[in-house]
Amino acid sequence: TRSRQYNNALKKLMKSKIPMPFELVKEMVGHMSISELNKMDFRFFKNDFPGFDKMMEIMPSNEIIGFVKFASAMGAFTDKKVIDSSGKETDYTMGQKVSSWLYQFVKSNSVGFDEIAKYFCDGDMNYTASQNFFSFIKTQEGEDKFSRIKMLFKLENIFPGILKKTMTEFDDAKKYRKVIGKNGKNITLSWEDALVKYYTITRQKTNVDEVENVDEVYRESGLSSAQISKANRLFSEAKRYNIKRHLLNKSLKEDTIAQTVEKIKNQTGNMLSKCQDILKEAYEKQFTYEFLDKRDFRNPILGLYCDCCATLASQTYGYDIATHSIVSNDIQNLIIREFDGTIVAKGTLYINEKLGYGVFNDFEISDKYKKNETNVAGIYFDRLDSEQEKSRNNIFKAFMRGIRAFVDEYNIEHPNNHIKQINVGMEHNRLKSICQLYFKKSDKILSVPSSYSFSDADKCQYVLFIGDEVNQECDENERKSV
Repeated sequence: TRSRQYNNALKKLMKSKIPMPFELVKEMVGHMSISELNKMDFRFFKNDFPGFDKMMEIMPSNEIIGFVKFASAMGAFTDKKVIDSSGKETDYTMGQKVSSWLYQFVKSNSVGFDEIAKYFCDGDMNYTASQNFFSFIKTQEGEDKFSRIKMLFKLENIFPGILKKTMTEFDDAKKYRKVIGKNGKNITLSWEDALVKYYTITRQKTNVDEVENVDEVYRESGLSSAQISKANRLFSEAKRYNIKRHLLNKSLKEDTIAQTVEKIKNQTGNMLSKCQDILKEAYEKQFTYEFLDKRDFRNPILGLYCDCCATLASQTYGYDIATHSIVSNDIQNLIIREFDGTIVAKGTLYINEKLGYGVFNDFEISDKYKKNETNVAGIYFDRLDSEQEKSRNNIFKAFMRGIRAFVDEYNIEHPNNHIKQINVGMEHNRLKSICQLYFKKSDKILSVPSSYSFSDADKCQYVLFIGDEVNQECDENERKSV
C-alpha cells in the first residue's frame, strides 16, 4: 500500500514536471492520508510559478523542502475556489492566487529560501491557511508589498509557533485588534501587537505564577506600565493575605466540547453507550460555565474577551470590578466558554455570607454575539428566531447551570447558612431581555460594598434564584424557553 502511495505521488509530480526531493515525497506519503494526497493539485503551481523547475535544480534539498511546505501551507496546491466578499465562489482557485503571489514574493527577494526553510523544513504538511489569512498577507501596507509576511517571519524568531498559529487561527486572532484604552473606549492595535497578544493570551498556562512573561501578556493587551504594575501588586497582595482562589472550597466548571471529545477518545469500545450520553450532553452544552480561578491572569483583562469595561485599563467602574475580583474573598468571575474554550461572556458575583445572598453586577457578552442586536429602551435583543438569539439563550442557560451548581455546592459547604437569593443587575445587562422573559424583578435592591462599584445593579435587579420553593417556579420558566 505504501509503495502504491509513493508511486501515485510521484506520478502526480512527474505529470506536473515538478522536481521534488525524494525525502519530501517520502514525508508527504508518510504524513498525509490518501485522500489528502489525491486532493493536491500541482497544475496551478506549475502554470503560475514559471521557472520553478529550474530553481529546484540548483537549490539545496532542505530549501526545496522548506519552500514546498510553505507553498502547501499557503494553499498553492489546492483546487478550492476563491470566495468573494458576498460569499460566492469565483472562477479562480486558491492554488492559482497563491502560486501567483508566491512567484512575486520570490522575485522580490524579500526573504531568502534559507530563512523559509528555517521556519518550514521540519514542520508538517497537514494544514492549510485560511483564505482570510491569505487576503491579510497580500494586502499592501506602505510601499512594501510583502511587509506582513515579513513581519510574521520576524515574530517567529521571537515567538516560536506564532506563524503556524496565525495561519491556521487567523479568524480568531484578528479579533484581538480591539482593546479598551485608558479612557475606557475601544482602540485598535497594530497587527503585530494584536497577533502577539493572541499568541500569548491563548497559551495553555493561565495561573499568573506559571505564565511566562505575564508582563508581556498585559502589555500586548493594552495595559500601560503603571497598570501592569498594579496588576502584579494585586496578585501579590492576594497571595500575601491568602485570598481564596474561589468563593467555594473547590473549582467549579463544566468541560467544553473540545474537552469532552478528548474524553470520548479515551473511552474503550465497551463504553460506547456512555460515549453516546456524553455526546448528547455536549450537544446541549455548546456553551459551558467556569468560575474563574482568582489567580488566573485573565481576571485584570477579562473585559477584552467580553468586550466590556472590566479591565485595569478602564476609567469607569470596570476598574474596581477587575481589582476586587483578585483581592477580595467575596467576589468571583463566572465566565462562559464556547465549544473550543474561547471566553465569550462573564458575570461578576458578590456573595454576602452573613445574610446569605448574592448579586451579579450584570451579564456581559462578546461582540460576536452582539452583531445584530437591537437596543430598545436599554433592552438588548436580536430577532427571536435568529441563530444569534439562540446562542444568547444558550449562553444564559450556561450562566443558570453555573449558578445552580454554585448554590448546591455552597449550601453543602455552609449547612447552617444557605444562599437564600441571587439577583442580577440590569442597567447594561446584555442578556436583559432574556432575564425579563423568564424571571421577576426583585422587590428590593440587594446591597454590594460601594468600593466594588456594581453600578449596573444599583437601580434594578432581577431574581435568578430565591429559595427552594420559588426556585422550582424558575425551573418551570426556563423549561418553557427550551
